[in-house]
Amino acid sequence: MFRPPPIRSSLAALAAALLLAPALSAPAHGQDLPATGGDAADPFVADAAKLIPADAGVVIRIKDPDSALTHVTAFVRNAAPQYAAQTAAGRGLLGMSVKNVTLTGVNLKEPWYVVGVPREGQPPATVYLLPAANVQAMQSGLGPGVSLKVIGTYAAYTEDDEAVLEAFGEGGGFPEILPKGSMEIARDNDVAVAINVPRLLEVYGDQLEEGLAAAKERAAENAPNPAAAAAQGQATDAFVNLLKASGPTVIGFNATEEALTFKKLSAFRSGTPIAQALSKMSPKPFAALDRLPEDLDGYIALEGDFQPLLRLARSFLTEEDQAPQREILDALAKAGLTGTAGGFQLGGPDAPLSGVQVTTLENVDAVKPAIEKYMKQVDGMEQQGLRTTVQEAGTVEVGGVTLQKYVTNMEAVEDTPQSAAAVKAFNMMFGEDGQEQKIGYAGNALVQINGGDDAFAEEAVSHATGASDHTNEALTTVAAMLPKQGNVFAAIDLASLAQTGLATAIEMEALPPFFPPETIRGVMVNSSYAAFVVRVEGESIVAEGVIPAKQVRNVVEFGQALQGGAQDF
Repeated sequence: MFRPPPIRSSLAALAAALLLAPALSAPAHGQDLPATGGDAADPFVADAAKLIPADAGVVIRIKDPDSALTHVTAFVRNAAPQYAAQTAAGRGLLGMSVKNVTLTGVNLKEPWYVVGVPREGQPPATVYLLPAANVQAMQSGLGPGVSLKVIGTYAAYTEDDEAVLEAFGEGGGFPEILPKGSMEIARDNDVAVAINVPRLLEVYGDQLEEGLAAAKERAAENAPNPAAAAAQGQATDAFVNLLKASGPTVIGFNATEEALTFKKLSAFRSGTPIAQALSKMSPKPFAALDRLPEDLDGYIALEGDFQPLLRLARSFLTEEDQAPQREILDALAKAGLTGTAGGFQLGGPDAPLSGVQVTTLENVDAVKPAIEKYMKQVDGMEQQGLRTTVQEAGTVEVGGVTLQKYVTNMEAVEDTPQSAAAVKAFNMMFGEDGQEQKIGYAGNALVQINGGDDAFAEEAVSHATGASDHTNEALTTVAAMLPKQGNVFAAIDLASLAQTGLATAIEMEALPPFFPPETIRGVMVNSSYAAFVVRVEGESIVAEGVIPAKQVRNVVEFGQALQGGAQDF
């Protein structure tokens, strides 16, 4: 049976050490050393990155371990000061992660690297490339069983085959395989991780495909019907094709007193369908977000040139019973889809999930007949052992907008555990009476309201039409930390979601009654969001995200309030 190459524990330990380590004020057992040379304007090349071979699979870079530890400590003290004392074990973990517990002879002021080198028929070899304050002291700190190679002021060492060190040295070539923008990520972030996806697939691709093929066979055996098996197979094939189209990926992580941030750059092979679709996209402001109610648990918005993406999505809908989905995608393309934004919130046991979506179109009238036809086609549709029913439930006037009401239900037509589980999940999300949906049109927008009471519908329409003068201060605050334009925006209020989700799960007896639901709902939670923005740059995707210290503090204090029986904090 296929097993993916194991991730060495040292890589995980390195990440844990950065999260737990306290600030250090000076390098251990040595003095500061100068950089190893290179182009000072290009940090990923300016130091030992140029010593790493181009066929490396994964490279972790810590720009300045001393500063990185200081930054993480500042964040922990702000976000969860009660846990700051527990970071005392961090320095030991940092040493353990690089096989030098006391960090003897290691310079903490220059960049560190941990490199995973793929090997045919074997797990990746792990090579540590660290600046040496004192090479002899470093060797003594490493102990037996470690092979070491000195390269200028850096030392490369490994517990694996010594031959893997031969490829490390001047002209290694790893920076040259990275996509444009990688150097900026290295310069601006405490930690950067580069993943050479093509090289990993070259070495381990056959094993991956064998494993996925076996997974498809098992899924087909366990699927309730052929349609479900085909859908699972399609998803697996799409994942494989996405990997094959991928180029190198670089991710940067940074900590400040106010927030944890990340930036991810994923390149795709030129000429592939996804690269061609991306090349026609352009970042835009997330205008549709302003047409959603404030203080929801989560938001997502999509902006850009949707025609190529709609065609790409349609190409995956090849089954006969997927004709309604193909037709609605065609209608959205014809109507000129320009953007969409949605938000959701958890509620009570009768209707746990409600939400609203506003989709802007160049020609709203072009999509109206297609939506009416789609709702009729969905009624009675059977897929994967389930039957969907849709009933019209009249119209309602809200804020000058006529909303057509529908009630959707789901029932099992096959007696299988999967079908029963799907029906149970549907009822938990939308209630035993089904999902109530209201659809209407406001100017250039299609408005969809799922669940919620009359007040929620009024608020949703008020924002969708621009009649409301309310602003979402918490969402505006986190959005200010991110790029103003992009193609995807998402935000989630983790504390509010945890509060309502826990109370609802206990009310629905999905969880044991750890706390009374009324106690959980009585805790005052300040609104704040973790968020990210995704934008397309040429044939690459760039994602930037932020987790404010306030968001973490809200989650921690919510838990403390429950444990202490407090009603607010």
